[in-house]
Amino acid sequence: MAQKRKTKLSKKCSLSNSVNEDDDSRENVVSVSKRKKQDVLDISNDTDNPQVLLHCYSTSASSTSTIADLSSASISTITDNEIPAEHDSFHFIEDTGPQCSLTREAKPIEYFDLFFDSSLLTLMVRETNRYADELLQLRETDRRSRITMWKPITALEMKAFIAVLLEMGITKRPTIFSYWAENSRNIPWFSKMFSRNRFQLILRFFHLINNKECFPPEHEKYDPCAKFIPIVEHVNRIFKLYYKPRKELSIEESLIGTICHSSITRQHLPNDKGQWDIKFWMLCDVSSKYCLHLYCYRSAKTDNTKSQKRELGHDIIVNLLEQCGYLNKGYHVFVGNYFSSFALAKYLYSKGTYLTGTIRNNRKDLPNDIKKVNVNEKKYVRDGDVVLCAYRVKKTTKNPVLLISTKTSDENVTVIKKRNGNGKPCIVNFYNHSMGGIDESDKMLYMYLDEQRTVKYWKKVTFNIISRMVLNSYLLYKEIVRRKAMTRLEFISNIISEIECEWMQERKQQLINTDKRTFGLMKLPGRNLRQCVVCSNKDNGIKRSNLICVQCKKGIHPLCLDKHVCFKSNSKC
Repeated sequence: MAQKRKTKLSKKCSLSNSVNEDDDSRENVVSVSKRKKQDVLDISNDTDNPQVLLHCYSTSASSTSTIADLSSASISTITDNEIPAEHDSFHFIEDTGPQCSLTREAKPIEYFDLFFDSSLLTLMVRETNRYADELLQLRETDRRSRITMWKPITALEMKAFIAVLLEMGITKRPTIFSYWAENSRNIPWFSKMFSRNRFQLILRFFHLINNKECFPPEHEKYDPCAKFIPIVEHVNRIFKLYYKPRKELSIEESLIGTICHSSITRQHLPNDKGQWDIKFWMLCDVSSKYCLHLYCYRSAKTDNTKSQKRELGHDIIVNLLEQCGYLNKGYHVFVGNYFSSFALAKYLYSKGTYLTGTIRNNRKDLPNDIKKVNVNEKKYVRDGDVVLCAYRVKKTTKNPVLLISTKTSDENVTVIKKRNGNGKPCIVNFYNHSMGGIDESDKMLYMYLDEQRTVKYWKKVTFNIISRMVLNSYLLYKEIVRRKAMTRLEFISNIISEIECEWMQERKQQLINTDKRTFGLMKLPGRNLRQCVVCSNKDNGIKRSNLICVQCKKGIHPLCLDKHVCFKSNSKC
């Protein structure tokens, strides 16, 4: 019976190239195509006696399947019963999911505090105050400038500043001034949190690193990412600390638009409002859309390892997985055609990691006959542990979809039937459902992200990462709570309300302490003016004000308070 079945199968399938029976040590590359319906192609893992395992079906006598000997390797066919069952070459035994101690009863502010810990807030406060002091010492400012009103910021005030940024992402307006506009559409909440001048001062002086530690642009060691590297390093550590991903991972690019052109703004999009984009490579969990690691793309010269003569996409994938410690653990990585190659698939497979992704038709070692596929036709090519699938859906699509994978079996390349009798391979369906984690994450991110707060590209990146930290805290919250979870809008609003209450208590205490002092200003009635005791001199001339000090009864401008004797004496109390 086995001989008859083998004879029937050999009649359906024809060998298109000659076979070299003596060369058993080389890898087998097999191509299979069908007109109507086909199933699966596989290869034996026995390296001592390599052989090709072919399983194909036909619904009509005119249907054909071809096997192309693309590597001049030994080819043979076997019966249906010899096809191996599906199995995992690498066992995945990781303890996945949230890794924090928070319970389902935890409040949103507790998730926020996990990511915005004291170390990050201390860094922001220290470097912001440092930069403000340096600027005030080195620069001569006009007495009417708001810079002269700067006071050192605290950790709680920095949290309140972040809360205002989050609220601006929910309540979007065209300019900063419009949030403090005194008209019928005024929003009192912003004035209650900060004065407009104070908010703009914090935004102006906001910093993450000492400028003395950064090299100038003309220096050979200049790094355009230096000013936001501290927060990138923080999130790369904290993201993986509180969440361990499931088996499927995706790696994609995420673009941050800016109007500022620098050495890292590589993509110019004239029709986009940002015009220039900063590119980040991001590693994401497929099921939860939780971002695990991000890396800023600088340039091919900086990121590529030329000594190893590997492609840039190869190095990016390997470096991301190595930095996260996800190699040799059985993870399944989904990537786009920028990264995919036979060399990358084989390398990751040797490191105990699966790979699935689309591949460009101009890649090396890609057989030519796989690029020509009829409508609703499927072709498979196997090179060792790597399977290549070609599938064309419509006549309007000139070239077929090419996918490469090291995680295939007779089940996940079976054609899925549709109502019209046609279908697509399961490998295509599996890729469509597993890819796009970063795209979904970006959709959620930009829904409540205000992008118009600054023109400096490094601040644009920093505020984008801050919003992604809040998004990850919400995704972590959903993983823990699961049922009856808040919406993301409710989650962010709850965080803002908690910070607001804490900040209002602090401001109330500051006002109480201020009221205990006898110092203050009083407005003169009518058009009465008095000479300012601070800024009136021979150089500036006589400057008058309608305000007087309640202690000395001398005229004074509000911007001159810091230099007034009465104010200095009360500040020491």
